[in-house]
Amino acid sequence: MELTLQNELKRLAGVLLISVLAACGGGGGGGSDNDVDIEGGYAATNSDGSSGSVLVLEDGTAWSIVGTESEGLLVVEALFRGLLSVSGSEVTSSTLRRYDFDIGGTLTGVGFSGSAATSGVITATLTATGFDPVNTELTPIDPAVYNYDTPATLAAIAGSWSGFFSTGDEGDVVISSGGVVSSVTSLGCTISGTVAPRASGRNVYDVTVNFGPAPCALPNGTGSGVAIIASPTSAPQLTVAVVNADGSLGAVFFGTPEL
Repeated sequence: MELTLQNELKRLAGVLLISVLAACGGGGGGGSDNDVDIEGGYAATNSDGSSGSVLVLEDGTAWSIVGTESEGLLVVEALFRGLLSVSGSEVTSSTLRRYDFDIGGTLTGVGFSGSAATSGVITATLTATGFDPVNTELTPIDPAVYNYDTPATLAAIAGSWSGFFSTGDEGDVVISSGGVVSSVTSLGCTISGTVAPRASGRNVYDVTVNFGPAPCALPNGTGSGVAIIASPTSAPQLTVAVVNADGSLGAVFFGTPEL
């Protein structure tokens, strides 16, 4: 199943989020009128050879999915989530967590320290105990691929999405016109929940899902997070990222409309 996961994530996650990934008016900290606004979506390029995408929300929460390029596509390796703070042009965080999918979902605390330029580009260094520092550059995503400022709608996300989970499982995620989520994966994991356009009016959905017992990613638990729809190719691609209540477990789903 690991081989299948790698192949399918390479196919599905070429230019996706997450996302990932302080906010408008210093929502993540500070609050000065002089604070740089970094809310939005970014493409990440890292000094360790990995890359990915980042989503920074209006409340300062950042979601990110990263991996390693292979044959021009991204083999997804980890999910990041945490709160960014802005003071002037400085961007920092001491609350980022990294969930490593390729080594059993290992959780690592990560520090983030950098600055935002007037061009919108953010440069920073990521640090974690036991690991070498990693320099990252975040560049705003092309609106043709993902337009953060366009309000999300239930009509856009409703339907059946076929794809893969970060556990290596696969299946269809069905979303009703009213935002009800349901899925039974190929390995028998049952998932139910809700999705709704984020109240900020941005192109982001709030997601809450309940998982059944193992082999689910969050066994008998509830995950909350975000979803986005991007269009790196002609077909829309759905990315969902959630973590459990205490932040100890994270999961991701990648899908395309079922034909």
